[in-house]
Amino acid sequence: MREQSYKIRRYRLGDLDKLAKLAAEIQGLEHPHCCNLLHSMIENLCMPNCCPEHNLFVVDVAGTIVGCADVVPELRIGRVVLCCLLHPKHRTRTLTRELLTQAMDRATQLEADIIHALVTENNMITRNLLSSMGFRAVRRFLEMRLDLSTIPLLELKRVTGQYRQLRHGEEDLIAEIQNRAFGNSWGYNPNTAEEIMYRIRQMNFSTADVIVVCDADKPAGYCWIKTKVREKDSPDGRTGRIHMLGVDPYYWGKGVGKQVLMAALYHLKTNDVRFVELTVDSENEAACVLYTLAGFEVWTNSIWYEKTIR
Repeated sequence: MREQSYKIRRYRLGDLDKLAKLAAEIQGLEHPHCCNLLHSMIENLCMPNCCPEHNLFVVDVAGTIVGCADVVPELRIGRVVLCCLLHPKHRTRTLTRELLTQAMDRATQLEADIIHALVTENNMITRNLLSSMGFRAVRRFLEMRLDLSTIPLLELKRVTGQYRQLRHGEEDLIAEIQNRAFGNSWGYNPNTAEEIMYRIRQMNFSTADVIVVCDADKPAGYCWIKTKVREKDSPDGRTGRIHMLGVDPYYWGKGVGKQVLMAALYHLKTNDVRFVELTVDSENEAACVLYTLAGFEVWTNSIWYEKTIR
């Protein structure tokens, strides 16, 4: 296919189904983590204050979308997050550069101080381009996976302790724990109760997906999970994902992290989930140890690149 047949344009309402089709095709050709990134983009299209018609660029070839670049403003911390994905059959250096350039121009218009770009480890075209465009690699995030079939249900139940699911109206408590737990973490953008409420109620989540461990009646930690179903012919079947796990700093070092993780895994296993996936900062030593001891293994990596623009 000739290079000039590619058209980079902004997202339009009718593109949603085409992006979903792209996600399915990438899932069949590459590591599932690439598809997770695209699914996250799709889910974020309806978030409050999200403007995909301004911030999401798609690569169109005769009406078929073969790639996209999402520009996510996080101006509370002075940054814009850029995520760029192209179908492997269309992943050329020229096209990738053009897509990145348009996304970076949008980041400059938003008057951010820093651009952070997330790239899968095996996407060397984009990684090399980012380096040539003044970005530098600053952080490695691990993609980890656990096969729950290797852990007996009774073993999980034995260490879960007392837990419950989030109740309606408690979204502000989760926001408070989350912001205290991750306030000093690299790249963390504080969440409001309204944003968490929206995610729970609108984006294929529910309060039942948030497992809470309490000290008396006070929430001490939580684990936000999600269950998804692969294609019916996939050997993976039902797969769960740990969206976020947080512990109130007052309870750090008291075993709450392990307790809430085991409770989440128990909940997933009793719902016929086989594999559980998560993403963790490689420099978050406590979290890496927690997940490794639970049986999670690294299956790939994502690299964060950074460029100062102001």
